[in-house]
Amino acid sequence: KNSAGVDSDQTIISFKKPAQNKPPKIVVSYPSNPRFNTNNKMILISGQIQNVENSNNVSVTMNGNTVKNFLFDTYFDDFQCELQLQNGINVFNIKAFNNDGKDESVVSIEYAPIECKNPIIHLKSPNSNSVTASSSRGYISAVINNTQNVIFKIDGVASQGFNFNVNNGVFSSMINLSPGTHDYEISAFNTCGSASEVISFTYGNLPNNGTDNNEEKESNEETKEEQTNAKDEDEKDEENEKNIKEEKMLLELKQKKAIVEAQRRKQQQEQQAAEAQRRKQQQEQQAAEAQKRKQQQEREAAEAAEAAEAQKRKEQEAAEAQKRKEEKQKEQARLKKQAAEKKKAEAAKAKQLNNKKLVGSNLVFGPI
Repeated sequence: KNSAGVDSDQTIISFKKPAQNKPPKIVVSYPSNPRFNTNNKMILISGQIQNVENSNNVSVTMNGNTVKNFLFDTYFDDFQCELQLQNGINVFNIKAFNNDGKDESVVSIEYAPIECKNPIIHLKSPNSNSVTASSSRGYISAVINNTQNVIFKIDGVASQGFNFNVNNGVFSSMINLSPGTHDYEISAFNTCGSASEVISFTYGNLPNNGTDNNEEKESNEETKEEQTNAKDEDEKDEENEKNIKEEKMLLELKQKKAIVEAQRRKQQQEQQAAEAQRRKQQQEQQAAEAQKRKQQQEREAAEAAEAAEAQKRKEQEAAEAQKRKEEKQKEQARLKKQAAEKKKAEAAKAKQLNNKKLVGSNLVFGPI
């Protein structure tokens, strides 16, 4: 600030403590070997990406094509993606980057499907395809290999009255017998072929055709014992299956909890990003206002300088006008003085001339 005006300036300095360099680090946990062989069509690739806070900083390709179902938890650093393999070599590539560097991991997966096998049905109970029963309750159990597709029919009509464990292939069915002979058919199939077993149960007051009742009773008791043993084994299999289902449910609950936690962290990150954006906008607004004030001050200073310059010119013009006025007055006084001196000289000259005339007249005429 001085007599010519005022000026000011303002600068906003934001300091952020520099972080240590932490480049990305990719760890593929499954498959753990960069060269992997499998006969499964689908594969779940999983691992961790450390020091990366945004999924946009990660790119994933399979055989050169972008992987769309890629899941990345930035809080726990975990990633996974389920992929369908092509016959032969499949190249999985994952890249990550941040301000401190980048990392890349490549896994070569060779998929060779096993030869297709026809379904096989191992009948466990009863031990014969034809049974004469003395009780109205029957039991069928079997082990079915090479397929998960099973159909159960009673007298040619499809029925849902059976259990089939897709993990171990155990088939079981408790049946209610009505008098007469009835056929129970187990059918299994896949893309390569099919297999079937038909068990005929005969129940009711039928003639023994001369067979010994004791032998029939012993046969029925043996069949009953086999059914009991098979039932116990199936119950054990069902218990194992129940445990597997419970473990699966716990795993699903953990996964759901992890997803909810990931969503919560994502919302928190979005809120933090919004707050950072708001602060940035506020700083930009403050900087814009400071720039506006600076420009206003510069305009005021320029106007003050212009006014001072105008005042200076006005004072100079006034001084010059006063100088011209004084010079004019001096010139007028000089001219006036000169005129007075001229007039005085002319008067003196006229007086001298009159005096001469008087002297001349006295000489001619003498004194009066």
